[in-house]
Amino acid sequence: MTKVQHLRDSVHVLWVVRAQLTNVLATLQSLYQKRRRDNPWVKR
Repeated sequence: MTKVQHLRDSVHVLWVVRAQLTNVLATLQSLYQKRRRDNPWVKR
């Protein structure tokens, strides 16, 4: 395996991991906002 191929693979892995992290964060954020909306104590 050449250095360039290895680098490309590393970048691809990083890209996939970053995309998954973004997805997870978005899911958590939407869940959090939904819970806040459903929480009667938050409504003022």
